[in-house]
Amino acid sequence: MKPPPKDSNSNELEDLLEKCSHDEYTLEERTRLNELLRDNPETQRKALAFLFDEAILRYELEAPILGIVSPSRPQKKKWLSGLSLAAAIGILLSIAAFSFFSRAPTPALVEEPLAKIIRSSGSTFLGPFNQEDQSFGLGTYELPSGSAEIKFRNGVLSMIQGPARFTLESDMRLILHEGRIRARVPEQAIGFTIDTPDVEVEDLGTEFGVFVSPERRTEVHVFSGEVALREDGMEPPRIVHEGFAAHWQNGQSFTQLETPDSLAFPTSETLARKEWLESRQAIVNSEHTLAYYDFLRDPNQPNQLINRVNPSQASGEISGATWGQGRRSDSQALIFENIGDKVKVDISGHHLKTTLSMWVKIDRLNSSLTTLLNTSGYSNKDHHWQIVDNGAMQTSANGVFRITSGENGIPLGKWTHLVTTYDADKQQVCCYVDGVLITKNKAKNSDPVNFCDSCIGHWEMPISWPKERGFRGRIDEFFVLTRAMSPTEILALYEIGKPHSW
Repeated sequence: MKPPPKDSNSNELEDLLEKCSHDEYTLEERTRLNELLRDNPETQRKALAFLFDEAILRYELEAPILGIVSPSRPQKKKWLSGLSLAAAIGILLSIAAFSFFSRAPTPALVEEPLAKIIRSSGSTFLGPFNQEDQSFGLGTYELPSGSAEIKFRNGVLSMIQGPARFTLESDMRLILHEGRIRARVPEQAIGFTIDTPDVEVEDLGTEFGVFVSPERRTEVHVFSGEVALREDGMEPPRIVHEGFAAHWQNGQSFTQLETPDSLAFPTSETLARKEWLESRQAIVNSEHTLAYYDFLRDPNQPNQLINRVNPSQASGEISGATWGQGRRSDSQALIFENIGDKVKVDISGHHLKTTLSMWVKIDRLNSSLTTLLNTSGYSNKDHHWQIVDNGAMQTSANGVFRITSGENGIPLGKWTHLVTTYDADKQQVCCYVDGVLITKNKAKNSDPVNFCDSCIGHWEMPISWPKERGFRGRIDEFFVLTRAMSPTEILALYEIGKPHSW
């Protein structure tokens, strides 16, 4: 059987290498050899392998290969008989150089920004701010109004309130020309410094606030830990501790204040609450809102869950469930622990489009189905919203749809945002967990659904039904709309409402 014929490029390569080895090539032939080798890893590999074998053979024989043939290989072309080891190595190095220099350049490492915005409210930064990824580099910035939580790449968290002007010299040094900053510094960023016209504040493992007024009044408030203060380059610095507060005016010595004013330096949790309150008010004011329960206890009606859309109507009657801590430090929740714990509500009417939104923290799933919001009984078009014991979400309306999401979609022991929507026009039912769509299915028809005479956390099932479906855990904030919110709206709702700690 004949060996397969060599392609024309292989023949040309050997011919050019032969001429190169005898230094008998023309400028055009040298150029052509370069073209064959450059940007062609396969040709480079073949040439390297071809010459490397010859170089190794010569080294093993310790003599030129004049007429000597390796018994294990067929004889090579006669041009190799006069090729010295040095010449072979020279060609090998030349080809290796082609291989190295013809590689694609290594992509340059992209330096991580000095800092990025985590969340903001009404803020627009002026200066070399990167709008695309909401990041900061070196330079001077202005914040005419609003506030923003900024995280430095070294882990420092800062809350900046406008109007403010500041210069970032590095991720460890900021010059505050005007405005208000609160900073929390992790261990790896100890030494983070905020400079002002009157004093330099160096962190020693702490949380502190700095304020510079337009009139150059400077304030420093230490909320925890300690900081080093340098006035006009003073060495050694003055070390002050938690509880220290003072102000400077026009280069004068500081005047100590009675106590740090934490409220004057809001945290990101304060910002999150402000955003939530604005979102809450928009929902309450919407013409599409049937009921909105913020789960804030009314001391005058402790057994009532107030409907903020119309407090005089459709408020819930609390039975068994008790008040406790909600998902934020300033919020409340109802705790459902025992059989029969519930909130009875009457959300009137039949609806072609709906959104149900609820924050829950589930302790355990005792039954095959756990109630979020169920109508009493299950007549035609009655709506049930439940959790299956495998962690799936189930939403149904008798005769209209029954949709169950995948397993393990709802975690235990953590605050979780659950949403279900129904759009009769599209015959579409969707379920979301923490802002993420987990299932979307088609309804059987375009009939309306009914929420009348319902219970939160409990099903007042028919006597014939054998199993209790009580919720076990906490519920904080629940509302019903007569429209289907979009995926973008639901994600924004989760981001605004999720627990946030400074």
